[in-house]
Amino acid sequence: MATDQQRQAIAREIVAFDAMKAELLRHYEGQFALVKSGQLEGTFTTENEAYDAGVKKFGVDTFLVRPVIKDVPIAAMPALFAGLIDARL
Repeated sequence: MATDQQRQAIAREIVAFDAMKAELLRHYEGQFALVKSGQLEGTFTTENEAYDAGVKKFGVDTFLVRPVIKDVPIAAMPALFAGLIDARL
């Protein structure tokens, strides 16, 4: 489970990504951005490449990998689709 410090760090990375998103879209749309300490550390073709680069460079320290796309899809899984409406736990 993430600590408050980790949650705050990732929140700062998200703010930094959002601030640079328009510029990223102009040059790197469809790629994955690696952000650490408010700085773009690189863009990668796949999410796995970005994650692996982040682990290699930062180890277990907090970093952000985000797709460079106009609209980030929101994942939703209604209880009906998950089969939880009548679940007996």
